[in-house]
Amino acid sequence: MASGNSYRHRFVPLALLFCGVLLSAPSRAVAQAPVPSPAPAPAAVSLPLVVGRPAPELGLDKWHAAKKKPSRVIGKILDSNGARDLKGLEELDSLLGGKSARTLADHHGKVVLVHVIDWGDPESGIDVLRAVRELITANADRGVQAIGIMEPGERSAQRAVDSNVDWPVALGSLRGGQCQYVPTDEPAGRIVCLIGRSGELVWRGNPITGRRAFLAAAKSAIERLGAARLTREFADGIEPALVDYYAGRLAKAASVARGKRSAAERAGDGRGRMDAHYLLDKIRETELTWLRAMREASKRRREFGAFLAHVDAIVTAFPRTSGKAAREQEKQLAKEGKNLQRLKDERQWRALQPKRPVLFPLHKNRPNDRFAKAIDKYLGRTRHADDAVQRARDLRDRYRAASR
Repeated sequence: MASGNSYRHRFVPLALLFCGVLLSAPSRAVAQAPVPSPAPAPAAVSLPLVVGRPAPELGLDKWHAAKKKPSRVIGKILDSNGARDLKGLEELDSLLGGKSARTLADHHGKVVLVHVIDWGDPESGIDVLRAVRELITANADRGVQAIGIMEPGERSAQRAVDSNVDWPVALGSLRGGQCQYVPTDEPAGRIVCLIGRSGELVWRGNPITGRRAFLAAAKSAIERLGAARLTREFADGIEPALVDYYAGRLAKAASVARGKRSAAERAGDGRGRMDAHYLLDKIRETELTWLRAMREASKRRREFGAFLAHVDAIVTAFPRTSGKAAREQEKQLAKEGKNLQRLKDERQWRALQPKRPVLFPLHKNRPNDRFAKAIDKYLGRTRHADDAVQRARDLRDRYRAASR
């Protein structure tokens, strides 16, 4: 059994090793780096639905989709955007040849809004659908996805068509506690569960009565880069490490987890030790994944946005180790003349994102037009008709078209 000190001596050199790996870029170094096998974890569907903890799976394996051939598939889940005609529905299993059930894990790395479509609650059903649609429409370029849960039946499907529900819908009973995402102690159709890019439950509540908290949670979740998905039901006491983990402060989360593991070892707490060990493994897995993704994105100028997103995430996560190597990699890339201006454009574009409203404005006025004018200013000083510029133009046009 390794002590906390021995782990620290293994963990830090691993991160420092990448300083050399990133500069010399031998791809084999990352491919051959060992990723420890995580401790056994229970099935994700059995996890409790608790804010700040790993979100459970839906536990539903039947989905509805348009009868015609789906336009495209994300993982094993149909992306039904644009598919309005849901008449003559078939289960998605038949469309995809009976492949395994769809899961939230297929959407890992996205912000997912899980909500119940309860046509028996007309007072709030349409308002909740509108709130979900507004959020995914305004953030379609930032990986925000909705998943509905609805009673099976042609009548339910037709009402979904009439309400323009054009995102994946899982089928399940809204009575009897079949799915944890269907509340039994409050109106089901008024609750939305916001799941972050790392697979955690960020927020749960009514997006109408709790609109301010809902939008604040969504903005925070959208701006983060997803870490490795956790599927373990943790015992009490690990919360401080989970808070840092889901906030992207991975070195701090590792420090807290090591302390928890040492305390558990002294107390003979086997479960606490395994919880900490599991989280430490996931931190190392995330570090390797982000470093690999950063290196791969640096090779293609069209992916400089992804490159800088990973640089910033690594700097936040591991400021004293891998973060230094990531900054050095950015400096080295900028020394190549053909890359310098494009990196500057991407940096300026990223600097605008904290100012971006989480929803499009509904009315044209001076305060609502400030962000669009900031984009205009950005476009006026960029020098390349590159991806960052095209993304800026598209967002500005969508932003202004939404207001009236």
